[in-house]
Amino acid sequence: MSTISHRIRELLKDTSLSQKSFAQSLGLTPGHLNDILRDRSRPTVRIIEQIIQTYNASADWLLTGNGSRYGERRSEAWQVRMEVVTSREMSLRDGKFGNRSHDFVAVPVFANELVCSLPKIVADITNFKPVEFFVVPYKWVKKPKTTFCCKVIGTCVEPMSNHEVVAAVDCSNRSPSRLNGKLCVIVVDQMPLIRRLRTTKTYLLFDTANHPDAPKPIRVKINDENPIIGKLEWTCSSHR
Repeated sequence: MSTISHRIRELLKDTSLSQKSFAQSLGLTPGHLNDILRDRSRPTVRIIEQIIQTYNASADWLLTGNGSRYGERRSEAWQVRMEVVTSREMSLRDGKFGNRSHDFVAVPVFANELVCSLPKIVADITNFKPVEFFVVPYKWVKKPKTTFCCKVIGTCVEPMSNHEVVAAVDCSNRSPSRLNGKLCVIVVDQMPLIRRLRTTKTYLLFDTANHPDAPKPIRVKINDENPIIGKLEWTCSSHR
């Protein structure tokens, strides 16, 4: 029977992250994570909760090895739903959601025209005036001042979808060297798309999922204009 360290190692393999990056995402040092993976140290309750929240691991599977590895968000029903709030409703609520001060956060939704015309460096998106907001758990938003949502139509990566989805984008970093291997939102022909970035010496390659119906990778020469809008944080569907 596998131990919790073996199951954490399986999650690490699924993410395709380096051990250092995986440790950083959980607020651990690489040495501490290495001790956990080698059964030299037991993960604390805080670490277990962080793994569950960050990677949507099933608590039952992580603790006991029973059931599915991931919660609903990683299944075929991965796209969760969120509340849509208009700017007028925002003013009526005075920006307050839930019973506690940080239950939820309202993320602005940008129209495609605005997404395509964003300046190369955006330090604060709160000055823009969106028509609506998506209300999500505050833990979903690591950088509120540079995270916005946009609606993406077409084949996306993780999950594959031919329907409109809402993509949360952190636009604080658009450097290809720092986003290599990450899921990014890019603009092609005035439309936002979700692709995974792979860099070479001469090209930026934006891949889709390994799927028979997936389109071919998009190639952009290194010296051409950078199409990256930002790093993809999550995707979901919406309802009123």
